[in-house]
Amino acid sequence: MLEFYWAYATYEDLMNFAEKMAACDRRRSRKAMPEAHAKWLAERPFTFAESFVRLPMADAVANAARATKIPAWVRRASSRS
Repeated sequence: MLEFYWAYATYEDLMNFAEKMAACDRRRSRKAMPEAHAKWLAERPFTFAESFVRLPMADAVANAARATKIPAWVRRASSRS
């Protein structure tokens, strides 16, 4: 979990900054603990090698609801799309 504040920054500034922080963390953890980092890299379903996907929050929530396959959530997400 991460929380930070940047006065007068736009949400685009914050997204770019968060992406750069994640990339820096990845490089530092790879250097500090190469074996654990390699294991973590192999087991996760995502990568920080590419830019983050940027989409509206409503779309992200609807996609997550559909991914759960919980019928009520899927119906609700589908009704909003």
